[in-house]
Amino acid sequence: MNKPKEKAGAPTPEINSKAVRELRAAMNTLAFYKFVVDSVPSGVITVDRDLRITNFNPWAERLTGYRAEEAIGILFECHCEPEGRGNPHPVEIASSHGASQ
Repeated sequence: MNKPKEKAGAPTPEINSKAVRELRAAMNTLAFYKFVVDSVPSGVITVDRDLRITNFNPWAERLTGYRAEEAIGILFECHCEPEGRGNPHPVEIASSHGASQ
């Protein structure tokens, strides 16, 4: 009996199982960090480079009165004045230096 030939460029079972293990590890890491951010007793709001809200933890919901579903995706607008009037807000500084992702 002839063995069926593998298609050129088709992933081998070893590659698939390695990719699955790596994907599971990444998902576990993300789940852990989400758990930490959601558990911290402080309002945590993350934004992307365009200052659109990407995450809004339960304490941020309590502090602002907005649900995460309402806040995620909207433009972040801070209505607070940093010390030393005229200085850029820390969120603007961080985003301009690539600290937000």
